[in-house]
Amino acid sequence: MVYFILILGYSLNLIFISIFKYNYSYDEIIVTEISKQPISTLLNTIKAEPHPPGFYFLLKFLPVDNPTATKLIITSASFILSTATIFFLHKKELINKFKLKHGLTLFFSSFTFLSTSTEVKQTSLSAPILLLFLSTLFYTANKNKISQINIITINISVLLLLSLGYINYLIGLFTLIAICLIKKNKLLIYSSIFQLIILLFFLKLFALDQIIINTHRFSWINEFYSNPINLLSTHISGFYSQHPALDIPLIFFLLLIFLGIYKNNTKTPKAFYYAQIVALILFLITIITKTSVRVRYSTPLLFTLSTLAGWGLIALNNAFKTNSLYKPTISLFFCLGFLGHIYNQTTIQKNNQIIVNAVNSFPENKKVALAIDREIYPLAFKLKFFKNKKNLIPVNFFNPGLIENSQTITQKHLTNYSLPGLPLKIKYENYLFVDIQRPIKSNSEKDKINLILTLNKSCKQSNIININNSFTLYSFEDCLSK
Repeated sequence: MVYFILILGYSLNLIFISIFKYNYSYDEIIVTEISKQPISTLLNTIKAEPHPPGFYFLLKFLPVDNPTATKLIITSASFILSTATIFFLHKKELINKFKLKHGLTLFFSSFTFLSTSTEVKQTSLSAPILLLFLSTLFYTANKNKISQINIITINISVLLLLSLGYINYLIGLFTLIAICLIKKNKLLIYSSIFQLIILLFFLKLFALDQIIINTHRFSWINEFYSNPINLLSTHISGFYSQHPALDIPLIFFLLLIFLGIYKNNTKTPKAFYYAQIVALILFLITIITKTSVRVRYSTPLLFTLSTLAGWGLIALNNAFKTNSLYKPTISLFFCLGFLGHIYNQTTIQKNNQIIVNAVNSFPENKKVALAIDREIYPLAFKLKFFKNKKNLIPVNFFNPGLIENSQTITQKHLTNYSLPGLPLKIKYENYLFVDIQRPIKSNSEKDKINLILTLNKSCKQSNIININNSFTLYSFEDCLSK
């Protein structure tokens, strides 16, 4: 069943990507545009991004100007890595020993996995590599004789994580060090020392500057409400729990987790208690760092909770003395996860097209300023969809004038942020303002309202072009003649 769900999700993703020819989302536009830069410029630009350079270098070998082809390649790579993890667990008989089948199937049925594996982002590769690393590490740690191939796999996996994603890398490194302290195995200790030396060199050569430059950027997390319940709801269906129909599967998933903790039947007490401890630690880290604002930041936690839920499903089957609950439960969660994934992807494409149509509605001889409440999205949007459209000017209300007429995303665009300066200086005839609706705190919401009111007072015509659950698009015309 694990292989079936994995192959089914991969096949459906390939079909939908090929048929609908999905374009890039906001983050994907930023990542792919940065990857096009020359190496010297690229390294400087990446220092202003909270990601390691590996994924950007990888994209240099991919056809990033063709979103469909790039997404197909990334999705296939994620599938191969995930399959390698399942193959390893199956070959070493860990799935049966620790009763992981239900938990693995639940995770691979989730919105988190189905969506993350198709994104042209770092997590699409770092998450399955982390799972492969953890599987190899825990298997190796429980063996008296450690094979060289497993040690090589562990070290290569950690190095790959360092080049692809810092969150998953730190989880992998700390887990390796923790296992060393518990098991005190020489080869694992040598591996930990080797990885720490590599980390020190990496900090000195690159990451230390990156940390200093990016320190202020993490303040954006404080703009969002960090809610573990919303994280779990999004993990299951891609949506926050805002409707009773979405509350039912969420409550069921929480019930499975509770049963997995309360009535564990794995016959492997150590693995069970370790899973609880890991889940608790990851949960506390998620709360403290507020990384629950994105499911991709919390993949290790969600995988651990899926494992506990899988054990809970076993307990539920045992309570009713049946095996008939497994397939309906997996089918329910897979349908929710995949439909949520498709809905989100379709919404992104629809929203992008609405903005494109709105820009194209203005004559070529009239300048249009495009403003979006997501940092450098206006510039990224122009680079992707309107590179040769001279009358479209990307503007940034958070630092007016910073990105206007730019030809590339550089370090200064990624690091210079300030609060909106009001009254707004009106410089162009027409403005399009995209208000992306997100669960953010009132201060940021007030800033956006003030911007809209300022434009409304300064322009002759204003109207709402489109409203949906994702964003509102405002059009302001004849702003210089009022």
